[in-house]
Amino acid sequence: EQVSIRVQETIILREQLSLWLKEQAWCAQVFNSDANFVLFRTIDNKISETESKNFIFNCLEQQGILIRDQSKQLQLENCLRISIGSERELSILKQTITDAFNEALAAQLKEEK
Repeated sequence: EQVSIRVQETIILREQLSLWLKEQAWCAQVFNSDANFVLFRTIDNKISETESKNFIFNCLEQQGILIRDQSKQLQLENCLRISIGSERELSILKQTITDAFNEALAAQLKEEK
């Protein structure tokens, strides 16, 4: 029964993460998944002189958040894979990405002045 509860939690968290990703301007596609991860494609543009995919990958990696770059796989250019963790871990992941984009935007606006 404990396994069943964890599976249900993973399904719910996977759906929540997928919905959040679909709402992000930098996310071009979220792939359907029945696994314990979400695969998504970033838009092909630059943030702070860095490609979107690398920007997201780097900001998460710097915080010790596990993320996999799937771009070397056939037909998965600009794709990243996030494993489903706990609700707290996914909250930290979302906040980390949001903060990184906000900081990059603030820096860009400051340069334009």
